[in-house]
Amino acid sequence: MISEKDSLDTQIGETASAINGYLTTHSSFQNASELKSRAVVLEERARNAKARTERLSGNEAERAALANLFQLEIDRIHGLYKGMVDNSNGGDYSLGFKDGTQASYAFDSANASFNQTYK
Repeated sequence: MISEKDSLDTQIGETASAINGYLTTHSSFQNASELKSRAVVLEERARNAKARTERLSGNEAERAALANLFQLEIDRIHGLYKGMVDNSNGGDYSLGFKDGTQASYAFDSANASFNQTYK
């Protein structure tokens, strides 16, 4: 599950970069169906990973910390998705992106602590 956490972190980061890159050449996300689909797939993957983690046996504190990291990844990618959808519907993407950014910072902090404690 730790390798899944690391893989998700990388792929969400790549998706965030692609979203930011998209904004440099487009004024809205109305035609960004591929980016929205990527976000949906990553969110579902993070939800599944969290559910699998919660069913694991072993060190309960480690399991809870790992499940929390998956929740933060869910929040992170959901914020990006929400920003794109809000913008596609004529709204501002910044509120969703703000939520995603806050979740990203929280993930980075929690992940550093997790790695220091359990790796």
